[in-house]
Amino acid sequence: ESTQKIEIYIGCVYPQSGDREVLTTATFTGLTTPVYGAALPKISLTAPEGAVYSLGSLRKWQKKADDDSWAYYSGAQFEVGTYRAQVQLRIDGSNAYYHVLSADTKMVVDGKEWTIMGGVSVFSDYSCGLWVSPEFEVKATSTGVDCVQTPAIYAHQGRIYGAEGA
Repeated sequence: ESTQKIEIYIGCVYPQSGDREVLTTATFTGLTTPVYGAALPKISLTAPEGAVYSLGSLRKWQKKADDDSWAYYSGAQFEVGTYRAQVQLRIDGSNAYYHVLSADTKMVVDGKEWTIMGGVSVFSDYSCGLWVSPEFEVKATSTGVDCVQTPAIYAHQGRIYGAEGA
């Protein structure tokens, strides 16, 4: 028989997972072909502008075994063989409430498209996936060094020696 006033306050409201914007392309630069003694560098995001992507801590080189399987490579120098880079791409924090990665998200580094491994994991506060680079081949090379000698240094059979035993 009476009227009561009820006030309802709504706190943080986020889109449902299915309503998030799927980010379709992440473009990066900075990955170099494996070179002796080099580690996997941090790659830099160039697009889209104001991007919400981050790179997870899983940034590693992998080396192909004789049976065509891949294993993480932690050597100080690259040996002869086939390598690829693996990077975890993520959308974290408040950005994850509005954007999401999908298995269709393209990761392009230095103009080359990478391949997704195993799909994307989507949670309420982040989404992530693993992408791998095209393969890099490190081949055996040899450089001939003539025998030369100066007062300071000399070379013999591919080794360079300093004067006075240095």
